[in-house]
Amino acid sequence: MKQLLMPFFNVGLKLKCRIKNEEQRFCAAFLKPILTVIFCLNNGYLFAQPYTPLSLNEVILERTYPIFSSGYESTGDRVKSNAEVILQANKFVEYGLAKNDPRYLAYAQGLLTPWWQQKEAPLEIRFLRARIHQQSHKFDLAIEDLEGILAMNPRNVQALLLRANAYRVTGKLQASLNDCKNLLWLADALVTFNCIAQVKALTDDPVQVAHQLEQLYSSAINVPENLQQEVYTTLAELYLQADQLTEAEVHYRQALNYQPDSPFLINRYAQLLIQAQRWKAVLNLLPNSMNGNSALIQRAIASKALELPETNNLIQTLKARFSLNEQRGDIDISKDLAQFYLKLLSDPQKAVQYAYRNWQYQKEMSDTKLLIEAAQLANNKAVLNEVNEWLTLIRNKSTFITSTMKTGLSL
Repeated sequence: MKQLLMPFFNVGLKLKCRIKNEEQRFCAAFLKPILTVIFCLNNGYLFAQPYTPLSLNEVILERTYPIFSSGYESTGDRVKSNAEVILQANKFVEYGLAKNDPRYLAYAQGLLTPWWQQKEAPLEIRFLRARIHQQSHKFDLAIEDLEGILAMNPRNVQALLLRANAYRVTGKLQASLNDCKNLLWLADALVTFNCIAQVKALTDDPVQVAHQLEQLYSSAINVPENLQQEVYTTLAELYLQADQLTEAEVHYRQALNYQPDSPFLINRYAQLLIQAQRWKAVLNLLPNSMNGNSALIQRAIASKALELPETNNLIQTLKARFSLNEQRGDIDISKDLAQFYLKLLSDPQKAVQYAYRNWQYQKEMSDTKLLIEAAQLANNKAVLNEVNEWLTLIRNKSTFITSTMKTGLSL
């Protein structure tokens, strides 16, 4: 082989001696492909056989996400009807809420663009719009759509449940309780009391409410699985509110039996484990597939407590994520930022700012507890006084104060 190729080298050397400087670029361009061929021949690359996979498993990747159509493509020779587009949007919403994936809610919103700004949109559009708004923390817009639905159909159970939840989350507990009570004539007794129990977690003895719910649940028959999961979740929240962590954990586990990959349930269970300082259990619970803000924060908190080397990488990832979130402005991340500054950067002054901003529109117990903890560490008595006044108001001068809140109200 070398003997065959020697003339090429001789020609190259002679050319190099005779050409001027301005011709050297042409020479290099001429010799480059020749030298490449020589290199490939010597290394066996030119005539190498293409790689053939041993099995389909080497080329077919398992898909872990659903493939949904856009809703606008043609079906044969026609464009999908409005009803088909709405059905497709509903699939996006269902999946986005189940997986806590805002991308699918954005896809649904895209499909609903023709109706998105219409106040008098069809009822099914308003309901989907309300669900998207509520998940995006735009509770006022969600309530506005739900009020329009209920004005036309006061017996719409799903709209009542969704509005009751929106009222409860925003701290309008009496309005939430009224919607729950209206379910009594329209839905199963267990559905009604489960709704009421979620409100009374803030106003009554949560353990007593839990026992009432358990008694009603034990006497119910043919309870659908989705309702069983909701009841166990409510019971877990009630026991967590009473600082009975063991009971709360039992019920979170029972709820997870019905939906093991629920981001909401995993998040709430992880918060319980963090409260109990069970750091390894936190890391074992959180799957690698969960990479939302809350999951990354929880993983970072546990890693920091265990002094693991990946802690700094998680913190830097969160900083970059928050920067992108703030640039897009599509969701409010005040609660995430409050936890980040409080638990990871040890900056209670910034934490209380974000926790207070979050609390202005979201007043569930987890939001209230976060604000209290940040305000205490920041020594912000004005915020503590405001929370104290609000808790007194919603409890209607009740003398019962849970152990969870007692420390928060000590100014």
